[in-house]
Amino acid sequence: MDHSLFFKKMPNRMAETGIELIVIFKIEGGGSMPRGRRIGTQSIEEQITKLDSEVERYKQKISLAREKRKTLLSKKEKEEMSELYQAIKTSGKTAGDFLNTLNDRTK
Repeated sequence: MDHSLFFKKMPNRMAETGIELIVIFKIEGGGSMPRGRRIGTQSIEEQITKLDSEVERYKQKISLAREKRKTLLSKKEKEEMSELYQAIKTSGKTAGDFLNTLNDRTK
């Protein structure tokens, strides 16, 4: 394996004294560094088409998330109703008695 060395002068706080800091980087794999993706090789129409498809994909994700949220809210409401029913049942009152008590407190 080729282990190329890359020298670079780095600025440091001792520059006033004439001391230079030299950093040595060891580059593995033949001395070349990977480059990022090139931007601008696509035409404007291609970029617009790509963005349109991204927007569609995100709209679908949002729709699925809203449906999941709706399902979870429904499940939460059912659990709360069950909890309320159990509390009324264990109190020994009927649902009508409970509602009357609740209405009397709000008046």
